[in-house]
Amino acid sequence: MQELVRGFMRNARMLVKDEDKGGEIHVVHKTEYPFSEWKLKTLGEKEGLDLVSEIEFCLNHYPGYSNKRGSRGYNDSSFPVGKSSTFIFKKQFFY
Repeated sequence: MQELVRGFMRNARMLVKDEDKGGEIHVVHKTEYPFSEWKLKTLGEKEGLDLVSEIEFCLNHYPGYSNKRGSRGYNDSSFPVGKSSTFIFKKQFFY
């Protein structure tokens, strides 16, 4: 699954134009073990991104939000969000 996130970061980085110094890439991810072991900051750095902020994810800020599982035959079922953060990355311009 980390490869999926790295692929997203790699492709998102290409979509941020070099002249767009304000462009950001947001990734929402669980922060409790074992997900904390994913080291999103390091994954981003390997794809030419700098972590500029980490904000606690508040489900009530997203009315109508409904998470879904993405594999193993449970694609339409929800799961507990748990402790999560929004990780905000910016493109490294000297990558």
